Amino acid sequence: MKRMRLAATTLAAMAGMGATAMPKLSDYVGKYPFDKVSGITFLKHPLVRAGVAEHAPAHLRPMMFGNVTSTPIGRAGKLIVSGSCEPHNCGSHNWTIVITANGKNGAVCHYDSEKDDEASWFQHRKLIARVEETCPGSGQPLPPAVAMMIRD
Repeated sequence: MKRMRLAATTLAAMAGMGATAMPKLSDYVGKYPFDKVSGITFLKHPLVRAGVAEHAPAHLRPMMFGNVTSTPIGRAGKLIVSGSCEPHNCGSHNWTIVITANGKNGAVCHYDSEKDDEASWFQHRKLIARVEETCPGSGQPLPPAVAMMIRD
């Protein structure tokens, strides 16, 4: 039920913005998450918002859309990768949004050294993997076990 409501909200937002004006997620590769493409940032794109809502636990979502420091958006194969962190605390607190180019699947990573020495990967709001490193930024490889779980 929640997925259907989320999909309807996403479609309504896209329709309200005009289907021709909506940029493709791949248009953001090489840009920062706060750079606008056709008037919309990556973090405000309805497919990204829906993907984070679908995959990130509720307590992580506001942080992912807040005031962040970021690297340019990149690719890991066909996947789009956006890495961000807490300003002035990047090494200790960072996260990554991974999404397919069509927005249909993805995962999120969260790392907070004050709470744990491993990064946590989530898909459908459930923990799917823990890795002994921080979340990857663009240009860094995804853990193979995580990349295999994200399909178009």
